[in-house]
Amino acid sequence: MSMKKISLAACFAAIIFLIITTVCIRGMSDGNKPVVKNGQADLSSWDFDEKGGVRLSGEWEFYWEKLLYSDDFKIKPSHTRVSYIDVPSIWNGHVVNGKNVGGEGFATYIASIKLPEGMETVYLKAYDMSSAYRIYADGTLIGKNGDVSADRDMAHPEFNPQIVKFNRENEWVEIIVQVSNYSHYKGGFWESIIIGNEKSVEAMNGKSLMANFFVMGFIVSMAIYHMVIASLIRKEKAFLFFSVFCILMSIRIFITGERCIVDLFENTNWETLQKIEYLSFYMMLPVFIRFIDYLFECKFSRAFLKTVYAFSFIFSIIVLVFPAKAYTRTLSAYHVLIIISGIYVIRAIVSAVRDNINGAQEFSVGFFGFFAAVLVEIVSVQKVLGYQGTLFWGMIFFILMISIAISKQFSAAVIDTEKLALEKEKMVEKVNELNEKLKRRNSDLVNRVTRDGLSGLYNHRHIHEKLAEKAIKANMYGSCLSIGMFDIDRFKDVNDNYGHQFGDKVIVEVARILSENTRNSDAVGRYGGEEFIVIFDGADENVSFEVSERLRIEVEKQIVKNLGVRVTISGGVTELENEECPTNAIRRADELLYRAKRNGRNRIERSMTSKPAQIP
Repeated sequence: MSMKKISLAACFAAIIFLIITTVCIRGMSDGNKPVVKNGQADLSSWDFDEKGGVRLSGEWEFYWEKLLYSDDFKIKPSHTRVSYIDVPSIWNGHVVNGKNVGGEGFATYIASIKLPEGMETVYLKAYDMSSAYRIYADGTLIGKNGDVSADRDMAHPEFNPQIVKFNRENEWVEIIVQVSNYSHYKGGFWESIIIGNEKSVEAMNGKSLMANFFVMGFIVSMAIYHMVIASLIRKEKAFLFFSVFCILMSIRIFITGERCIVDLFENTNWETLQKIEYLSFYMMLPVFIRFIDYLFECKFSRAFLKTVYAFSFIFSIIVLVFPAKAYTRTLSAYHVLIIISGIYVIRAIVSAVRDNINGAQEFSVGFFGFFAAVLVEIVSVQKVLGYQGTLFWGMIFFILMISIAISKQFSAAVIDTEKLALEKEKMVEKVNELNEKLKRRNSDLVNRVTRDGLSGLYNHRHIHEKLAEKAIKANMYGSCLSIGMFDIDRFKDVNDNYGHQFGDKVIVEVARILSENTRNSDAVGRYGGEEFIVIFDGADENVSFEVSERLRIEVEKQIVKNLGVRVTISGGVTELENEECPTNAIRRADELLYRAKRNGRNRIERSMTSKPAQIP
């Protein structure tokens, strides 16, 4: 992918981000709404029902190191104040009497608001002020957070957005906000107060809460989703780290903004909430870096990773050990680390895109948008421009692009799996084919080693091996085992009269008849020339003799029928005695065979004293 395409992707991300931040971030836009100027805002012609509530942003009267009340002023529609300060903002660095204001201290903010006629009940939505405040309307205390005091020992911090109301008595309403801070590095009016009627303020509050819960719910669901994937595909650790990153982001959403955690845990200590907020933020960077490192197969140097881990660890330890007044000073330094890390990540992403890593293009678009949101959030925090929430919406955009990238990776994985399955199927077919060929070749080799080439029966060597195996088995189990030796009568005459090829046919035919008329447990072999041997497994001499007689008769009958020549066989049958050497039994059967030859051929002789078989 060319750098031009990468630039276009970055531009696309920036455009999308601008659309998101413009339309969705605040859920409302100040647009042409009136702002406070010189401590006054004329809202007499503002339609709160149609146009919604108004953020009281602008120039508020500012009295440093003074906690003033309504009685301290003579209210007039147009009056001049000595000093003004922008709201929202921090008072750090504000010049009062030629001196820069620090973070610690107390002050009073005053603004006079002219409201429409007939608007009797007025609602205010107050957000964070650092780090305690009291709100007065026409001299009446209507809301407070923490304890405001000029004495640091009497002051107590608290962050808790709230909606307050009061009954309007005059055309101009004087709003006094007393703020004190001894607990945070930055003090001041952090977020503008929203003013309106019940409908407009509740609507804006509902939109803000809905946006918070939507973003948090979305990110939590993504955390669970990626955690499940990580548990199923354990080697893909990127999913685990992204899930942890989403969890940390969800915690930060729960604690900041509308500070929903305060509604759930009312008695939670302010210092504890601050520590959780900062720890979740300081832990996100190393987790996110680790996620990208696993996602793009270690594109980061070990030195960079160690640096990020070390700084994040040090910052986290500072948060755990020191009070908020100390560790809140580290935020700016950590912002620098984030920016540097973001630039380094961009280099890694560009490298991943160049290497054509699957999903890198989608990830690059998402990260550019997310990083832009981070930069906006950093500027907002540094300048205290009010709670922007861009980080969380940028996170949603980033997650969507990550989902597209993961879907693309999964689709590619499925396609690759299907290809592998097809290749495997072809490979299996080929292996099976090769196995069949190998089996046939092995069978051929076995046959060549164990079979007679002409008759197909066991050859001389292998029939001896079979006889030895069966003899051992017979002796072990005490079963019977008999041997029959057979020879074709006057076979030389057959060869002389009909030729050797015809003689081979006679041998083949005799072999077939012997094989087809014996059991599978029996073993038939060609002992040599025109001589054959049959091992009768589990049969005594009487049974073997009867079977041999049938074989003799079948040979004579079928050869005449198939070859048109009368051919007979003679045989000798004997039973293997207990523990007898098989060779002795063969010798005995062979002697009986030659006795049959001497006694006229075409007969079977056996070793037992019984009447010999007659020639039919």
